Amino acid sequence: MERFIQELALFAPAVLFNIYFAAASIPIGFVLAIGLALGKASSNPWLSRPSRAFVYAFRGSPLFIQFFMFYSLALSFNVSLWKPWGVSWFVLHPLFIGPLVLTLNTAAYTAEIFHGALRAVPRGEVEAARAYGMSRAQQFRRVIWPNLIRLCPAGLYQ
Repeated sequence: MERFIQELALFAPAVLFNIYFAAASIPIGFVLAIGLALGKASSNPWLSRPSRAFVYAFRGSPLFIQFFMFYSLALSFNVSLWKPWGVSWFVLHPLFIGPLVLTLNTAAYTAEIFHGALRAVPRGEVEAARAYGMSRAQQFRRVIWPNLIRLCPAGLYQ
């Protein structure tokens, strides 16, 4: 029993860090992914191209490289940008950079899943909502969003 308590004390900080990283990155990444998926599906190139580039960049590079890149950028900006405001300790702290990178990575992968589900929403239902006189916001809230959420778990578990 004593050995179990020692091992539990050894792993407890790592477990708490993982819970913190997940709690800090998943909800924000989820919200950001919705915007990215809608931007990626947009016919406006000013929305579509940056969304596609973001997803392409974050899905095409390893997570370790993303951590390294963001920490290096924070170090390089440390000299000129952050020191006058007195926030250099905050921006360079791993408890800030870690969830930031995980948020962006989660957003990219989840946006791709949402985009696939968005493309699978039945067009007939959207056309029926349009014919019924719903605004675009109402179409999204009442037709597209429920179908998108219903279709997403298939992509999340593959």
